Amino acid sequence: MTSYLIVEDEAPAARRLQRIVEEIKPEFICLGCCESIESTIEFLNSNSVPDLVFMDIHLADGISFTIFEKVEFKSAVIFTTAYDNYAINAFKVDSIDYLLKPINTEELKNALKRFESRSNQAFSHDIKLLINNIQQEKSFRNRILITKADRLLPIGVQDIAWLAAEAKGVIMMMNSHEKHAINFTLDELQSQLNPQDFFRVNRSVIAHRNSIIQAALHFNGKIKLQIHPEIESEIMVSRDRAADFKLWFGS
Repeated sequence: MTSYLIVEDEAPAARRLQRIVEEIKPEFICLGCCESIESTIEFLNSNSVPDLVFMDIHLADGISFTIFEKVEFKSAVIFTTAYDNYAINAFKVDSIDYLLKPINTEELKNALKRFESRSNQAFSHDIKLLINNIQQEKSFRNRILITKADRLLPIGVQDIAWLAAEAKGVIMMMNSHEKHAINFTLDELQSQLNPQDFFRVNRSVIAHRNSIIQAALHFNGKIKLQIHPEIESEIMVSRDRAADFKLWFGS
């Protein structure tokens, strides 16, 4: 029996994906659904290895490629994402496929056919090739277009201090203390901004490296940040993201 795991942080999307797989391949066994990097790593370390993993690229606690740095991964993978920000050519390796959400039944059917027609023994090599391809092909956003009065103004990303999700959308704070409302989500921006310069601190904030003037160890493994220009709410790196933050901040 072929087993599979779903890694998806949106419950409706996970349920829909499982339903479509059950329609196409009722003999496949779903081992479960994981909604974060942390829960996926815990599952893979504690359970039998699935033959196939459906993996959303953008999870609530980061980019899912991080998982491959934490566990030895032997399953074949079909990546899913709502954002076509990764060069599709980068996914042209034997044990890996790539689908845009919302998942199309015919495209999923074709992906499963390809999965069944090939061996997944070379996956460890393939994921290294995939990440290398993405690093070579991916280009990051240099500017963000804003509307000011009746003018369209391109703002260089090097002038951004931080971006924060608020009730009415995303606010972009500049080093000059100017604020702008922009028509992007933080998930979109996280994948479009150079991770060497920007870090997704938590669900609500992406910070530029130069805006962080102090990082202090906090209770329960968290890290408290002091950012300039100052942000109204307390900025805390969760315990789950603390190790990644230390690696990024010290690089």
